[in-house]
Amino acid sequence: MAHLLEAQGDALFNGVTGEWNKFFIKARRRGSEAEGVTQAVIVAFDGPSKPIIRFQYKPDTVIVLYKAAVCGDYKLEISKGGEKINGSPFKCNIKGSTVIRPEKIKVEGAGLTDGKVNKLSEVIVDYSESNVTGVIKVSMEGPTFPMLKYGKPQICVVEATEGIKKIQYTPKFAGKYKLHVGFDDVKVNGSPFPVNVTE
Repeated sequence: MAHLLEAQGDALFNGVTGEWNKFFIKARRRGSEAEGVTQAVIVAFDGPSKPIIRFQYKPDTVIVLYKAAVCGDYKLEISKGGEKINGSPFKCNIKGSTVIRPEKIKVEGAGLTDGKVNKLSEVIVDYSESNVTGVIKVSMEGPTFPMLKYGKPQICVVEATEGIKKIQYTPKFAGKYKLHVGFDDVKVNGSPFPVNVTE
Protein backbone atom coordinates (compact mmCIF):
# COMPACT_ATOMS: atom_id res chain seq x y z
CA MET A 1 0.00 0.00 0.00
CA ALA A 2 2.95 2.36 0.51
CA HIS A 3 3.44 2.61 -3.25
CA LEU A 4 0.02 4.28 -3.45
CA LEU A 5 1.23 7.20 -1.31
CA GLU A 6 3.36 10.26 -2.00
CA ALA A 7 4.66 13.01 0.32
CA GLN A 8 4.65 16.70 -0.61
CA GLY A 9 5.74 19.94 1.01
CA ASP A 10 8.89 21.89 1.82
CA ALA A 11 8.79 20.73 5.46
CA LEU A 12 9.90 17.29 4.25
CA PHE A 13 13.32 18.83 3.69
CA ASN A 14 13.41 22.01 5.80
CA GLY A 15 12.00 22.96 9.19
CA VAL A 16 12.28 25.55 11.94
CA THR A 17 12.61 24.80 15.65
CA GLY A 18 9.84 25.88 18.00
CA GLU A 19 7.27 26.12 15.20
CA TRP A 20 4.76 23.75 13.66
CA ASN A 21 6.08 22.59 10.28
CA LYS A 22 3.63 21.04 7.82
CA PHE A 23 3.76 18.57 4.94
CA PHE A 24 1.24 16.34 3.20
CA ILE A 25 0.89 12.62 2.52
CA LYS A 26 -1.47 12.04 -0.38
CA ALA A 27 -2.99 9.06 -2.14
CA ARG A 28 -1.86 8.70 -5.74
CA ARG A 29 -5.35 7.57 -6.64
CA ARG A 30 -8.65 9.26 -6.00
CA GLY A 31 -12.17 8.24 -5.09
CA SER A 32 -12.95 4.71 -3.97
CA GLU A 33 -9.48 3.49 -4.99
CA ALA A 34 -7.93 5.81 -2.37
CA GLU A 35 -10.24 4.75 0.45
CA GLY A 36 -8.23 3.81 3.55
CA VAL A 37 -4.86 4.28 1.82
CA THR A 38 -3.83 7.20 4.05
CA GLN A 39 -4.81 5.46 7.30
CA ALA A 40 -2.20 3.94 9.66
CA VAL A 41 0.69 5.83 8.09
CA ILE A 42 3.80 5.91 10.30
CA VAL A 43 6.03 9.01 10.48
CA ALA A 44 9.30 8.88 12.40
CA PHE A 45 12.33 11.14 12.84
CA ASP A 46 15.91 10.08 13.49
CA GLY A 47 18.10 12.96 14.65
CA PRO A 48 19.19 15.20 17.55
CA SER A 49 15.75 15.11 19.20
CA LYS A 50 12.32 13.55 18.80
CA PRO A 51 9.93 16.13 17.36
CA ILE A 52 6.31 16.20 18.47
CA ILE A 53 4.17 14.86 15.62
CA ARG A 54 0.46 15.42 15.02
CA PHE A 55 -1.89 14.29 12.26
CA GLN A 56 -4.93 15.82 10.62
CA TYR A 57 -6.91 13.44 8.40
CA LYS A 58 -8.68 14.65 5.26
CA PRO A 59 -10.19 12.72 2.35
CA ASP A 60 -7.27 11.22 0.37
CA THR A 61 -4.75 13.26 2.42
CA VAL A 62 -2.96 13.28 5.77
CA ILE A 63 -1.65 16.63 7.00
CA VAL A 64 1.43 16.04 9.15
CA LEU A 65 2.60 18.70 11.60
CA TYR A 66 5.81 18.43 13.57
CA LYS A 67 7.65 20.62 16.04
CA ALA A 68 11.33 20.10 16.86
CA ALA A 69 13.15 21.57 19.85
CA VAL A 70 16.69 21.04 18.57
CA CYS A 71 18.12 22.12 15.22
CA GLY A 72 20.22 19.80 13.05
CA ASP A 73 20.05 17.16 10.33
CA TYR A 74 17.28 14.56 10.58
CA LYS A 75 16.11 11.53 8.65
CA LEU A 76 12.36 11.61 8.13
CA GLU A 77 10.88 8.19 7.45
CA ILE A 78 7.34 7.61 6.20
CA SER A 79 5.96 4.10 5.91
CA LYS A 80 2.80 2.03 5.80
CA GLY A 81 2.52 -1.63 6.59
CA GLY A 82 6.28 -1.91 7.08
CA GLU A 83 6.98 -0.55 3.59
CA LYS A 84 8.56 2.87 2.99
CA ILE A 85 6.90 5.29 0.60
CA ASN A 86 8.77 6.58 -2.44
CA GLY A 87 11.63 8.92 -1.43
CA SER A 88 11.72 7.83 2.22
CA PRO A 89 13.79 8.45 4.26
CA PHE A 90 13.89 12.17 3.49
CA LYS A 91 16.85 14.32 4.54
CA CYS A 92 15.40 17.12 6.63
CA ASN A 93 17.42 20.08 7.85
CA ILE A 94 15.84 21.85 10.83
CA LYS A 95 17.20 25.30 11.57
CA GLY A 96 16.86 27.77 14.41
CA SER A 97 17.93 28.00 18.01
CA THR A 98 16.49 25.81 20.74
CA VAL A 99 14.16 27.88 22.90
CA ILE A 100 12.97 26.14 26.06
CA ARG A 101 9.74 27.67 27.43
CA PRO A 102 8.93 26.11 30.81
CA GLU A 103 6.12 28.62 31.32
CA LYS A 104 4.21 26.74 28.60
CA ILE A 105 4.10 23.54 30.66
CA LYS A 106 0.56 22.94 31.95
CA VAL A 107 -0.03 20.81 35.05
CA GLU A 108 -3.59 19.95 36.03
CA GLY A 109 -5.86 17.27 37.45
CA ALA A 110 -7.63 16.46 40.70
CA GLY A 111 -4.49 14.81 42.10
CA LEU A 112 -2.61 18.09 41.89
CA THR A 113 -4.30 19.37 45.07
CA ASP A 114 -6.08 16.41 46.70
CA GLY A 115 -5.57 12.70 47.19
CA LYS A 116 -7.09 9.73 49.02
CA VAL A 117 -5.33 7.07 51.07
CA ASN A 118 -4.77 3.87 49.04
CA LYS A 119 -6.55 5.42 46.05
CA LEU A 120 -4.96 6.17 42.69
CA SER A 121 -4.65 9.91 42.01
CA GLU A 122 -3.76 11.38 38.64
CA VAL A 123 -2.02 14.53 37.39
CA ILE A 124 -1.72 15.55 33.72
CA VAL A 125 1.45 17.27 32.47
CA ASP A 126 1.14 18.89 29.02
CA TYR A 127 4.55 20.04 27.76
CA SER A 128 3.76 19.96 24.02
CA GLU A 129 4.17 23.75 23.62
CA SER A 130 7.28 24.12 25.80
CA ASN A 131 10.02 22.63 23.56
CA VAL A 132 11.16 20.59 26.58
CA THR A 133 12.63 17.22 25.57
CA GLY A 134 14.28 16.05 28.81
CA VAL A 135 13.28 13.22 31.12
CA ILE A 136 10.46 14.02 33.52
CA LYS A 137 11.39 13.93 37.22
CA VAL A 138 8.68 13.32 39.82
CA SER A 139 8.90 12.91 43.60
CA MET A 140 6.75 13.43 46.69
CA GLU A 141 7.46 14.65 50.21
CA GLY A 142 5.11 13.88 53.08
CA PRO A 143 4.78 13.47 56.85
CA THR A 144 8.17 12.24 58.06
CA PHE A 145 7.28 9.54 60.59
CA PRO A 146 4.53 7.76 58.61
CA MET A 147 6.71 7.87 55.50
CA LEU A 148 9.60 6.24 57.38
CA LYS A 149 7.24 3.54 58.67
CA TYR A 150 5.10 2.86 55.58
CA GLY A 151 7.30 4.10 52.74
CA LYS A 152 6.85 6.72 50.04
CA PRO A 153 3.78 6.86 47.77
CA GLN A 154 3.94 4.67 44.70
CA ILE A 155 4.47 6.89 41.64
CA CYS A 156 4.06 5.91 38.00
CA VAL A 157 4.57 8.13 34.93
CA VAL A 158 3.02 7.10 31.62
CA GLU A 159 2.91 8.85 28.25
CA ALA A 160 -0.68 9.56 27.28
CA THR A 161 0.08 11.10 23.86
CA GLU A 162 2.98 12.97 22.27
CA GLY A 163 3.85 15.83 24.61
CA ILE A 164 1.49 14.77 27.40
CA LYS A 165 2.32 12.60 30.40
CA LYS A 166 0.20 11.21 33.24
CA ILE A 167 1.53 11.09 36.79
CA GLN A 168 -0.24 8.47 38.89
CA TYR A 169 0.40 8.09 42.60
CA THR A 170 -1.08 6.13 45.50
CA PRO A 171 -0.45 7.57 49.00
CA LYS A 172 -0.40 5.15 51.94
CA PHE A 173 -1.39 7.59 54.68
CA ALA A 174 -3.10 10.95 55.20
CA GLY A 175 -1.30 14.25 55.57
CA LYS A 176 0.20 17.22 53.80
CA TYR A 177 2.41 16.43 50.80
CA LYS A 178 4.51 18.25 48.23
CA LEU A 179 4.56 17.01 44.63
CA HIS A 180 7.78 17.90 42.76
CA VAL A 181 7.62 17.95 38.95
CA GLY A 182 10.43 18.87 36.56
CA PHE A 183 12.28 17.87 33.39
CA ASP A 184 15.99 17.27 33.98
CA ASP A 185 17.21 20.78 34.90
CA VAL A 186 13.95 22.52 33.88
CA LYS A 187 11.68 23.37 36.81
CA VAL A 188 7.94 23.42 36.28
CA ASN A 189 6.21 26.61 37.42
CA GLY A 190 4.33 26.05 40.70
CA SER A 191 6.40 23.03 41.72
CA PRO A 192 6.40 21.73 44.38
CA PHE A 193 2.61 21.54 44.43
CA PRO A 194 0.89 21.20 47.86
CA VAL A 195 -1.33 18.10 48.03
CA ASN A 196 -3.75 17.30 50.85
CA VAL A 197 -4.28 13.54 51.31
CA THR A 198 -7.28 12.41 53.36
CA GLU A 199 -8.76 9.08 54.43
